[in-house]
Amino acid sequence: MSNRSDLKMRLECLFPTPVWRTRLTGFERENARMLREVETLYGAEPALERSNVLGWHSRDDLQCRPAFAPLARLALRLIETEVASVLKLDTKQHRFVIASMWAVRNQKFAYNFVHRHPDCFFSGVYYLQSPDPSAALNFHDPRADVRMLRPPLREETPYTQHIRSYQPEAGALVVFPSWLPHDVSPNLSDSPRIAVSFDITSVSPTRRPVKRHRKS
Repeated sequence: MSNRSDLKMRLECLFPTPVWRTRLTGFERENARMLREVETLYGAEPALERSNVLGWHSRDDLQCRPAFAPLARLALRLIETEVASVLKLDTKQHRFVIASMWAVRNQKFAYNFVHRHPDCFFSGVYYLQSPDPSAALNFHDPRADVRMLRPPLREETPYTQHIRSYQPEAGALVVFPSWLPHDVSPNLSDSPRIAVSFDITSVSPTRRPVKRHRKS
C-alpha cells in the first residue's frame, strides 16, 4: 500500500459550546444607577449563600427593581435576536423571560466556586465595576471524560484546553448556556468587584412566568 502525501482529513466540530460577549456603550447612566442600588442593598441586606465565598450575594429578584429593568430588557433582546439566530430558537411558540437577577459584590479575596445554574436555559453576567484584572470568569470543559488522558501538547488550543478564562471589564456582558460550569477567581484588589448576573428561561405566551429560586 503506497503512502499518499495528498491525503487530507475533514475537521468537524462536534457539540460546540457557544459563549456570547459584547460591551455596552451609552449605558453610563444605567450603570451609575445600578451601582447606587447595589451599594444600598449591600448596606441593608445580608448576603444569600450561593456560590459566593467571602463575597456578598443580593436577593435574586432584581429584575423587578426599576434600576435593573433596562439591563433585563437588553438581555432579553439579545437572547431573542443574537442567541436565537445562532441556535434557531423558537421565539414564536415560547417567550423568553428573566427567571432571576442578582448582584455579587466581591471584596478583596472573595471568589465564587465552580457551579452551574439549574432550571434555566441561559445565564449572563454584566460587570459594573471590575478593578482587578485577575478576578477572571473561568469556564470549565463540561466533558468529564476528556480529563482522563491528554496527549503531549506544544501549546493549548480551543480543542485541548480544559478552562477558558475571560478577564472582566466594566461594561462587558457575557452570555452562556446555564449548564456550563464556571467559577470566579479571587479579587486581589482593595476595591470591590461588582457584577449583575441573570438567568433566562422561557414560557408559553399564554402562561405567566414562574419565579425560580436559584440553588447555586
